[in-house]
Formats: sequence, C-alpha cells, structure tokens
Amino acid sequence: MVNTLVMEKKAIIMPIRNALLDRGYSEEVEYDYINVEPVLVYTRSEKNVVFVRHKWEILAGIPLQASNEKEAQLAKEFSSFLNEDEEGKIQLRFKLPDQGNELFEALDLLSKNDS
Repeated sequence: MVNTLVMEKKAIIMPIRNALLDRGYSEEVEYDYINVEPVLVYTRSEKNVVFVRHKWEILAGIPLQASNEKEAQLAKEFSSFLNEDEEGKIQLRFKLPDQGNELFEALDLLSKNDS
C-alpha cells in the first residue's frame, strides 16, 4: 500500500514505517469507511499501537485507555498531543514528519511500561 502513495507522502511515511518495523512492529492495512481512507496499523504483542493516516494530513495516533494507569500517565506526559475523537476514543496524535521524535518518545515510554 505504501508504494502506491504519491512521492511526497511516501517520503514522509517510509522512515517512520521502517523505524516501526525495525522495532518489531507488524504492519497491516485497514480501511476506515467513515473517513474513506486506508490506515496503516502497526501492532506489537497483538495490541494495536500506532495508526498512520494520510488522506488529508499525515498523522500517527496511539490509542489510549483511560482505565489503564500506565496509559493515563502517558497521556499526562504528552498532554499537548492528546485528542478525543467523535466516538470518545482517546489517543495521542502526532503530525508527521514534524512530531516524529515525540511519537517515538511516547512509544519508548509505552513499551517500557509494558515490560
């Protein structure tokens, strides 16, 4: 799916994609019928961890559960990236490529908390 993107989007997504794959994430593509776009989904340990959307702007989202104490702490630490969608789902949302470093900082903390 990534190979079908226009060069500008591909140039932004490929380094993020490669870094996620190098860190042991698996990649799948899902289709979001509400927003009418394919979404790259990266998982590790059978848990959806990162969603990359690219229809309008390139965003990476990390879904969080408020009931999970470790994820709630992560939300506090990255509160400027916190977003709640129309369905009430909470996530950290990072604009790529500008906020790629913050994305990986959050993922590092999340994976540290999983151990």
